[in-house]
Amino acid sequence: MFHRSALALAFLLLFSSLAVVPVGVSATGHNGTEGPTQCLNPASHISTADTADDANYRVKFTPRLNGVVVANYTRLDIWSRSTVRLSLPAGYTVESATGFDVDNSSNRTGLDFNGETDDPSFVYQARNVEHAKSGELERSIKPYHDSSTKYATSIIPSHGGGPFLVEFPNGGHIGSTLMRVGPVDRVETISHGCHTIEIVVPEGADNEAVDRSIEQLTTVQRSFKGGGYNAKATLFVHPDHNNGFGTATGEDVVYGDQWDQKADGLSTPVHEYIHTRQHMDVSKDMWWYIEASASYHTARSLYDSDHLTAAEYDYTLAQFTRTNSSGDLTNWRTWPTEQFPYDYGGVYLSVLDADLREATDGKSTMKDVFRDLNQRDEVDTQAFARSLQRHGLNRTQADVEANLSNPNELTPAYQQSEPIVNDLIREPYTNSNILSCFSTIIFYYN
Repeated sequence: MFHRSALALAFLLLFSSLAVVPVGVSATGHNGTEGPTQCLNPASHISTADTADDANYRVKFTPRLNGVVVANYTRLDIWSRSTVRLSLPAGYTVESATGFDVDNSSNRTGLDFNGETDDPSFVYQARNVEHAKSGELERSIKPYHDSSTKYATSIIPSHGGGPFLVEFPNGGHIGSTLMRVGPVDRVETISHGCHTIEIVVPEGADNEAVDRSIEQLTTVQRSFKGGGYNAKATLFVHPDHNNGFGTATGEDVVYGDQWDQKADGLSTPVHEYIHTRQHMDVSKDMWWYIEASASYHTARSLYDSDHLTAAEYDYTLAQFTRTNSSGDLTNWRTWPTEQFPYDYGGVYLSVLDADLREATDGKSTMKDVFRDLNQRDEVDTQAFARSLQRHGLNRTQADVEANLSNPNELTPAYQQSEPIVNDLIREPYTNSNILSCFSTIIFYYN
């Protein structure tokens, strides 16, 4: 599905950064070397407090079956005059509410404290599939739960007012935009400079796959230092029934624990983590770059850190051309499949990266361009070409647009030579298990 194409949230209310310690969860740290990282506090759907003395309200989130979540509020500060308004995105259904006035007049559901009780509550369900129009493209909201276990990994209802003391009586963990309501086995942390990755691991997850993702994320995190990134990203592992799905929204990610069973050898957690590093505001002619940069930098980062061999890396690049599709990357209406920007955008970035490394004797790479774009205002093809020029590659806007209009004419920049797929251990993958498994919780647009 289409992911983000600019950094304007379709239904995000921005509040202060959060600092919540979940009850009954063990934490393990993986410290990296201190690096020159510029970190910002991430925006959150809820303003939180560390203690009851600092909070106006306590909210307890508990799970039921089928993705149902119960939210119970208690007023802690009787003198507080704060006005509290909650908001749920399309696809999240309020099943009951006490002490709230419910507003369903828009595609979001609004809930306002009405003062009839000091202990308001509401029950909501995150539906499996919901489509809504944002701008000119369709986004999909897909929360994660199943029918046999009481848990839900879903968007945090946007909270105005507070601060709130957040608790999970049956276990859970809160990120900036997503939360897990239900049992959590442990939370792993990876730290580098002022930036931290949290990996929230539930009971029943494949621990070997989790350990592999930690190893990969540790090296990739260091390579994406700088560029005004937020101080924390939270990755929620999900027991996988969908062959390697993943999705990112804001600073948070959900990914399936069977991601390493995908035939392409790419890492879902790394791909989605790179999305959390994307803070550029792109115009329509650069929408392709959001998925292309995540796909290409996943492959290149894994190769540079020895998680992929040269043959495996070349195989991945070869798979980018597997559909032999044609279309104009600058015009999303011409894309033959949703996979098109992942693949042929990735091919183009591989070519640019090879040319840039050659032109600068390896002193500049497309990661430098990535970091540069993160600090720019709206990024269009002209800004993209100028960034290439700043880093040592002489490409005009006309050059860029000519390549983007016919990306299927490009040959990936292989490390060795074009691979013979059958010589590799992995089987080529088909449309049934390609990266289209990646569903979007929030679609960013401008």
